[in-house]
Amino acid sequence: MPSRPDDPPATDGADGGSATPESGAETDSGAVESDATTDAETESRLPVSRRALLAGAAVTGVVGAGAVALGGGGDGGGDDDADGATGDGSAAESTATRRTTPVADDEARRLAERFAPTLYFGRRERWFPTDPRPFVSERDGERVVDGFDALDGYTAAKGETMAPDPTVFYHVREYSERLAVVQYWLYSAFDQFSVNFHWHDWELLQAFVDRDSGDPVLYAASAHSRTVPNNEYLDPESTPAIISEVGSHSSALGMNERRDTFQRLPVDGLAPDVTNGVVAVVSGEEGVPLAYGLPRDEGFRLPYVVPELDGAPLTDHPDLPNVSAEDLVPADLTVESFADRSTPPTDLPERERGAVFEPESRAGDENESEGVNEHYALVPTVDIEDITAFTGPQLSFQFSVPRFVEDAVSSHITTTSTPWTQPRYRDPLADVTDRSHRRAIRERYDVDAGDRGATIIGRIAELRPSDDVDVGVTLATPPVEAVARLASDPTAAPTFGGVAAFVDVAPGDHTLTVNGPGYAPYAQRVPVGDGSGSAETTEAAETASETVTTPSTATEAASATETPVSTGTSTETPVSTGTETGAETETDGTVRIGAGGRIGLVPRADAVKLEVDAAERGGARRVRVEDDVAGRVFDAPPVQSEGRAGVYVHRAGGYTVEVTDERGRTSVERVTPGPNQNAAEVAKARTGVSGVTRYLVEFLTETRETVERLLEPGGGDERGRESERGEDDDTDGDDGATPTPEPDTTETETADADATIELDVQPSEDEDRETDGDDATTLTSASTATATPEATGTPEATTPLESVPTLEPTTADAGQRPTGPLEELRAALEAAVSRAQRANQAALAGDDAATVEALRALREVLARLSSFAERGDAPQPAARIAARRAETADRRAVRALDTLT
Repeated sequence: MPSRPDDPPATDGADGGSATPESGAETDSGAVESDATTDAETESRLPVSRRALLAGAAVTGVVGAGAVALGGGGDGGGDDDADGATGDGSAAESTATRRTTPVADDEARRLAERFAPTLYFGRRERWFPTDPRPFVSERDGERVVDGFDALDGYTAAKGETMAPDPTVFYHVREYSERLAVVQYWLYSAFDQFSVNFHWHDWELLQAFVDRDSGDPVLYAASAHSRTVPNNEYLDPESTPAIISEVGSHSSALGMNERRDTFQRLPVDGLAPDVTNGVVAVVSGEEGVPLAYGLPRDEGFRLPYVVPELDGAPLTDHPDLPNVSAEDLVPADLTVESFADRSTPPTDLPERERGAVFEPESRAGDENESEGVNEHYALVPTVDIEDITAFTGPQLSFQFSVPRFVEDAVSSHITTTSTPWTQPRYRDPLADVTDRSHRRAIRERYDVDAGDRGATIIGRIAELRPSDDVDVGVTLATPPVEAVARLASDPTAAPTFGGVAAFVDVAPGDHTLTVNGPGYAPYAQRVPVGDGSGSAETTEAAETASETVTTPSTATEAASATETPVSTGTSTETPVSTGTETGAETETDGTVRIGAGGRIGLVPRADAVKLEVDAAERGGARRVRVEDDVAGRVFDAPPVQSEGRAGVYVHRAGGYTVEVTDERGRTSVERVTPGPNQNAAEVAKARTGVSGVTRYLVEFLTETRETVERLLEPGGGDERGRESERGEDDDTDGDDGATPTPEPDTTETETADADATIELDVQPSEDEDRETDGDDATTLTSASTATATPEATGTPEATTPLESVPTLEPTTADAGQRPTGPLEELRAALEAAVSRAQRANQAALAGDDAATVEALRALREVLARLSSFAERGDAPQPAARIAARRAETADRRAVRALDTLT
């Protein structure tokens, strides 16, 4: 039977009370350090109060043998979180320029009643907003609310009524005689949502009010944590409606005529329910309003996890006699475990409308909404400010973090703090996440909104086998949402429409982990620069992220969603400043994670771990994995331990893996997993130009063999992938990738007239072109500035592939021109392999001039191969596959030429 601890107070991990994790804890840098302190402890900048000390008395339980703790305390899971703290990885702090004062009681009551929201809940909701005072107990002279008492007591009371003591608390502050803010705080006895579950839950809606006109200026409904973008609406024309997320109680806004559903974009002639600025999540794609929204109301599927305590279901605890499984979120929304599933679920239900609450002051009023089930009391927060803490043993979710050999486990913990100890309680603007909204308040009311940190954003995509018969994968929309977590932010944030987003992220080297039900884990480091908080950068960023104008017609609605509307400013896409060492960063402070904003997730049943070993090279600065069909599927600084890292890919793919080490040297290696493999080793690959030329020989040889198989009778049919990959004897899945044939080191026949090349040179360490990173021949990443090629009669190395003049290949047997497209394709592939071999021999011999000549000759043949994709008489799909791979090979040839010239 689970034991009940001495009810340590729940903490948001921000009031200085999180316990130091066990030795070997993971830090934000991705390294493993001994006796590391938590993010809350290292980043906290607030003084520790008496209440904070009490709230911080809880200790983190041991995760288990071999576990890794990614940070200490939690936030509040919902929006109760770590606004009470600055140890959540956020950059903004309250400043003296944003001091507020209380509004007189009568005026506060009048404003609270006027803007009190209508509350819409989902049909599966179990915990409605209530009054915590019936669950208060005395402890050491302090008034506290115990988690067991609240959950069990509330559940028992539900036996008599649908919603015991429906209550919303209000708190009103003013920045000046011109601007007041009404805060609505909603307390729930429990929070069960995705991987966030905790005792107690506080949610917040803020209404900024112009005191001169009496009109609302801005509504801000908070979402999960202060690093998750809120749902906000500038210049509303009605009282707010809150659409509550089942289980988590995160608040979406209902601002148009369809107040009980959420619309992120204009639809059916209705305006959006948010005015948050538009951000392009993936490079080159249209942007979306950066707001959490309400995923299950937007047609997306969200998985819930059943909470446990001490390894047993929470409902089994003896101090919860009135709580059964039926009192938690219904089973049709839940999964037993993220890690134990081999594939993601596809049958999770969408949101269905449930109960409607209105304030008591509106009962019987002509403005009361239809179908009201309950009326809630409006109570000032001052009546409950004598509650010192909301306590309960910490509940945690086991996050998987990819590692070189065995994946680690991190303990994700979410807990709760009191609203009146949080900075936003006295500085409401601290909880406005949209840059353009903060700028509007500053310009209209001369209230300094303070500097903001970076925005980190990306979109999950599922890797699936390509429809082509060739080895390769495609990036598809997942059937279910995932959960992303920054080690510097103790809250795990569910994706919305596949988008993972964190706002107000402080400078530093952060660790991102993404878990999804049935998916292998994803992890990367996210370097965030320190320049995003400057006045000049902040102004430019806020201008570039202006809100979308609400369209007045359906036609205008369609066009308004394509580009953010900005007054007097350009709407061009911000310039990317990505480098080989960091994430792709825009001039507006947006940092794209993954490969240009795409985060590739792999179903566990099809996952193969690339075991990247750069220990002898000082560690991996960046890993880039490119599939033959999908392109980049991973391109980021990896999370590593002692120079080794793990990256998951789909077994159906054919991958080019580049590893840039800490000295700037890049190796390139071909990985084609077999059907029974679970791991593929990427280690000790040659760096420098000779590493690229060797790769080109291997890659083009493999391409030639693949095309030949497809040209055989029946080869173009949809055959099993095993036939394309060859047989694989690795039944235990522990060995590396199916080896690509080594470059032929004997006398080789080529397709050129001077076809014979001796390749029996075995390079010594001195003969290899590998360098320490400073030599001109060292291969660096694609972001390195391109050197100007020498003025010669041959094509420049930086010329696009399609514009390179091509040569007619000759047949290898008689030196004659090919007589048809099939023969032309074969001859071009033979010539490509031959010229790659020539470049490799020259690189190994240290002959830069001969290497350049051979690579430029290779590009001529690759250009011809690329043209086969569009030829109507070319044999398909062989020609299309050869063209795709030619483009991949050409990119590597260009980079080698850039290095040499």
